[in-house]
Amino acid sequence: MFSWTPRRQVVLAALMAWTVALPAAPIAMADTHIQNYGAVGPHSLRDTLSNPGVTCKYVTTFADAGGWIGKLRRFYVKPPRVFGNSGTNSVGWVFQAERKAGTGSWQTTYLSPLEYGTATKTQPASFHTKTVRVYPPSDYQTIVYRYRIMVYMYWFYPDGEAGMSQHRVDYYLHTYEAGPIDGKGQCVANLIVGP
Repeated sequence: MFSWTPRRQVVLAALMAWTVALPAAPIAMADTHIQNYGAVGPHSLRDTLSNPGVTCKYVTTFADAGGWIGKLRRFYVKPPRVFGNSGTNSVGWVFQAERKAGTGSWQTTYLSPLEYGTATKTQPASFHTKTVRVYPPSDYQTIVYRYRIMVYMYWFYPDGEAGMSQHRVDYYLHTYEAGPIDGKGQCVANLIVGP
């Protein structure tokens, strides 16, 4: 049974602090592996063009025969597949939402709670989809705000050591009250769809 010793708490706190301080990487398409730290097991994101890793839910702010405008309201982030490195491992995952205004730099707007699980070399941890409400800035209709999601997977070992893998989600499904709109890279605060 896994227990939280003071050393493990310090290691996790250091990994989490290091995670938030990481520099943003350039944009690319397809589940993008950014980096590993320490000993990690097999892992992957559920993120493909036909099955995007994140759903961006919009609410209608304007609609007529000429088009539709929606405001970003919520993210739904699919859990990663995380296997153990050796024997049975305690593992976990978080996601980090980042926002970019215009041509500015990416800023962290949310870090989810850590979800824990148990994994083996042949059986991934049983994780759940995570969701969070999005609050775009008040000037979201005049400035282009883009959002993206980073996923961090963790492995915790009996000796107090830990490993981490960072990935960027690259496929996003855009939906609103009536169903799916399309699948594109990233989400924007103010989505405009023409006829």
